[in-house]
Amino acid sequence: MQVLLNHNRIFPSKHPLMKPLQTVAAILIRNHKVLFVKRNNEPFKKFWCLPGGHINPGEFPKEAVIREIKEETNLDFIPTFLEKNEEHFPEINWHARVSVFSGTFSGVLKNKNQEVNDARWFSKQEIKNLKIAFNHQDLLEKYLVKHDVQKK
Repeated sequence: MQVLLNHNRIFPSKHPLMKPLQTVAAILIRNHKVLFVKRNNEPFKKFWCLPGGHINPGEFPKEAVIREIKEETNLDFIPTFLEKNEEHFPEINWHARVSVFSGTFSGVLKNKNQEVNDARWFSKQEIKNLKIAFNHQDLLEKYLVKHDVQKK
């Protein structure tokens, strides 16, 4: 079985009990706005998501999120672990365990590289109009409620 996504990329179907991918995502907030990056790769090419990515073999999640934030945004990130979350998208054969972080950051945002087509800060209102990849909308909403972040 094959699954078609974005009308041009086919992902081969794998065994339903495949081992989940280990990934990381970061919630970065500045002036009541959240950082999202626009994906340049499948799955979810041209969708917005929280910055993050795959954990390399032998790498700890904290190390991975620091590396991914630097690669995708050029920001230096000091992470605080929030939670683990499961992502299941059977239509594209995606199963991942996501370690979610927030934290402090510094540096100058770069918004384009091989993996990311754009990176921008969005208000909660603006986020409602984005095509968001994975389950990142849910992750963000849970974080905002839990941390009582003001509605702006």
